[in-house]
Amino acid sequence: MMYYIEQFVRNSIIGAEIEKRLSQNFIRCHRSFIVNLNYIDYVDKKNSVIILKNDSTCYLARRKLKVILERLAAIKSL
Repeated sequence: MMYYIEQFVRNSIIGAEIEKRLSQNFIRCHRSFIVNLNYIDYVDKKNSVIILKNDSTCYLARRKLKVILERLAAIKSL
């Protein structure tokens, strides 16, 4: 599951509000995308994209890479 935040919604205040309302399984991977960690299939570090289980792709901000990999590792260890 992926949420795309439209251009007019892409400011940090609205994005932060959306993040608060979603469960802990969701994370913002880019200023335009919030993804459900359970639906991530692969993280392509070289191209800075996330591949979801339904073959959708979304951008990955380089500064979010470490946090996303840590959260994915935590989910897989459960």
